[in-house]
Amino acid sequence: MSRHPSIQARLSVFLTLIILLTAVVSGISTFYAMFEEAQELQDDLLRQAAMLTQKNELAGDTGYTEIDNDTRIYIQPLSDNSRFNLPADGHEGFSDITDKQKGKPYRAYIHHYPDGSRFAFIQETEFRDDVAFDSAWHAVLPLLVLAPVAVLLSMLIIYTTLRPVAELSKQAETRNENDLSPLAAANIPQEIYGFTEAINHLLRRVGEGVYRQQRFIADAAHELRSPMTALSLQAERLNTRDLPADTVQLVNDLREGIRHNRRLLEQLLSMARAQSDEKRVHQTIQISRTCRRLIQDLYPLAEAKNIDLGAGCNDETELFGDETEIYTLLKTLTENAISYTPENGRVDVCVKARNGGCLIEVEDNGPGIAPEERERVFDPFYRILGSGTEGSGLGLSIAKTITERYGGRITLADAEQFGHGLKVSVWLPHGNIQEESGK
Repeated sequence: MSRHPSIQARLSVFLTLIILLTAVVSGISTFYAMFEEAQELQDDLLRQAAMLTQKNELAGDTGYTEIDNDTRIYIQPLSDNSRFNLPADGHEGFSDITDKQKGKPYRAYIHHYPDGSRFAFIQETEFRDDVAFDSAWHAVLPLLVLAPVAVLLSMLIIYTTLRPVAELSKQAETRNENDLSPLAAANIPQEIYGFTEAINHLLRRVGEGVYRQQRFIADAAHELRSPMTALSLQAERLNTRDLPADTVQLVNDLREGIRHNRRLLEQLLSMARAQSDEKRVHQTIQISRTCRRLIQDLYPLAEAKNIDLGAGCNDETELFGDETEIYTLLKTLTENAISYTPENGRVDVCVKARNGGCLIEVEDNGPGIAPEERERVFDPFYRILGSGTEGSGLGLSIAKTITERYGGRITLADAEQFGHGLKVSVWLPHGNIQEESGK
């Protein structure tokens, strides 16, 4: 049995069983009631035929006479016992008799006339049963037809009634993990309205806590930028002095530590901005211009490791969004690839229109990421052991946060144009993307 049974399925099954069981019981009882009623009606017709038939209308005191072809009533004097086994006592009333030749059952009504003569008004039992069966069947038929209609209407009512619940569930399931806005409670049934309000109250409390945490990280990173910049300047000034060799090494280590911490602070600020709910200015972005800016900014970092950094961006590819966020996304992915690619390596950035959206691909010939690690690397501060590269573990987490904000998707795969390495693909939706020719 399912661990999460469906209320709609249960109600549908139970109501269907109840309706069908009711229809069957009602149909059987109605059928037998109508069958018996039809039999009694035919007895009354047989009696009335006897009452209304005058003695002088009969063919005679002996012999067999058929009075009506439609109702198939036969009249025979009680003294004539040639065809039917008529009752010997001859009391007025109903009797069940048989045909002497074929043994077929008949229903007879014995009627006494004032002159003392007695006649039997006889009707074939099989004919009576057929008439009764047809009457009972026509009485039950509407019930059997309405039963499936009632089942369908019940399912429709259940579906319509529970649709707000399904929409609420879908709304909660499909929303972004960073979206802590209240659930829409419009048209919610009263039975779960309190539960929805409790969830919204919890979301507000969690949102306030997350906002305070993000605000603290952003404020702390911002406040640390100034002293870190001052330390960096002092370290640079020390580097220009004539210092002993061992002191020079210490200063270089200090500069490297300061550079690492400054990058960590920048990534913390980027993470805080990506997760914040502040209103952003969306506009049409020329991806080619963003790529040129990216190459200019990261060229010194790639040159320091003698890495071949290239970008292929179609001049006609456009994306509607916040330019700062899109640049942060590109810069984070490219900078991450440069950091993990060894010296004399290669990093390629490609942006193109694809499937009504914008496809960003960053590919390198570094060590890559094992398939079993590709889900964990999106967690904040998670770093692969033994990579030999310093990092904060925030790069891919920032990229995923920005991607999901735009309703896109990010995937990791092995490099295709190199023998080893990593290929990061990000697809961002956009309804007005101009598709490249031939794509």
